[in-house]
Amino acid sequence: MEKTKLKIAIADDHKISIEGMKVLLETFDYIEVVIEAFNGKELLEKLENIRPEIILMDVRMPLMDGIEATKIISKQYPEIKVIGISYLCSGFLVKSMMNVGAKGFISKDLRMVDYEEMFTKIFNGQVYFSKDILALLLNYEQNNFYKNKMLTPRENEVLQLVYDEFSNKEIADKLNIDYRTVETHKSTIKKKLGVKSVVGIVKFMRENLY
Repeated sequence: MEKTKLKIAIADDHKISIEGMKVLLETFDYIEVVIEAFNGKELLEKLENIRPEIILMDVRMPLMDGIEATKIISKQYPEIKVIGISYLCSGFLVKSMMNVGAKGFISKDLRMVDYEEMFTKIFNGQVYFSKDILALLLNYEQNNFYKNKMLTPRENEVLQLVYDEFSNKEIADKLNIDYRTVETHKSTIKKKLGVKSVVGIVKFMRENLY
């Protein structure tokens, strides 16, 4: 008896990108690409007749972009898992895709082994980001976080070093500042974050950024 294949849709306005991903994906014997679409509008039309389990969705497309298409799909077909894809992207676009229901975001040049990890995580209810996209997203989140908390650039540096478990002396040496200045920065950071200790700083960082 033939094993049921995992049905994938690819939405991308570049035919060469679709063909490249299709060739790579179909090297897995359990995957079948059932939809190819060049924009969000065409994808939605094809979804009326075919239901893939995963959609690889480019963000920038004509007629209807990936963000708008993902928003509609998340409401009309909540069982379908959308993964954003891009060569060149920004943290803002990644965040925008996640906000409308995407379950992850990857680079178009993802390796085979990474695809396997992605499928495993997605079907275990987790989100998945390729390493470069994750770094992009974390940097975007951190910048917004720091801006909202009104931390100074120096406080940002101290905060990151505290999170990375550097001692006060090590922070002072690394930033070429006085030991007591480190204590002053940490005290200010704690007030701005609304925590009482270094443990509180680390916990806050983990809960809000990582």
